[in-house]
Amino acid sequence: MSSYSDVAFDRIVDRMADVLGYGMGVLTAGPTVVWSLVATYMAFAGGTVPLLGWELTGDVGTGMLWLFIIDPILVFVAFVLSMILTGIVGGLMGLGAMLYKRVILK
Repeated sequence: MSSYSDVAFDRIVDRMADVLGYGMGVLTAGPTVVWSLVATYMAFAGGTVPLLGWELTGDVGTGMLWLFIIDPILVFVAFVLSMILTGIVGGLMGLGAMLYKRVILK
């Protein structure tokens, strides 16, 4: 049977995990959206795509290709990388909570 301190500690860890999930989502989605908008603009107007260094001529055909093919692929890759990063940080946080519970509290 769990003691009151175990239940309270588990609630704190659950709350921290919620905050981590929302925080990581904001930290990764915000820059992805801004980058996607700038890259799409560069595809229509012409210029160099940030982070990739691709030089685009900037016409309607390139813009449509970027908007419907390349951009969704790159946003999906950014999504997968953010999920991996969130998993790593969450795992480290869970490990830290487990070690704290076993070493500090006992």
